[in-house]
Amino acid sequence: NPMSIGAEARVYVAGLSAPNGWARRTTIDGSGRTVTDTNATGQQTLYEWQATKDLLLSSTAVATDGSQLESTTIYDAFDRPVETYGPAAPGLFGADRKPITTGTAT
Repeated sequence: NPMSIGAEARVYVAGLSAPNGWARRTTIDGSGRTVTDTNATGQQTLYEWQATKDLLLSSTAVATDGSQLESTTIYDAFDRPVETYGPAAPGLFGADRKPITTGTAT
C-alpha cells in the first residue's frame, strides 16, 4: 500500500510567492482520507473520520488567529447523513456531535 499515515501533498503555483513556499498542503490517513488541508495563508481545516467506515464525522476550520468553527454530521443505521450542525465553536458540541443545549424552553 503506497499510502502511509500522515502522507503529505503540496501544491505549488508558478508565480505565487506563498509564505510557506506552497499554495496548498494536505495530509491523509492510511485510508487515503484527507485529515488536514492548509492554504497558503495558514488557514487550516481538520477532518475527523469514522474509524472503520468512510464517514466524515466533523470538520473544523482553524483561522490564522487560532479561532475555530466546527461542523458535524450524524448518520443513520444505513450510513446516510441525516443531520448536520454548525458551523459553531467546537465547545458547543457534545460527545455525540450534536449541539449542547442548556436550560429548558418555555
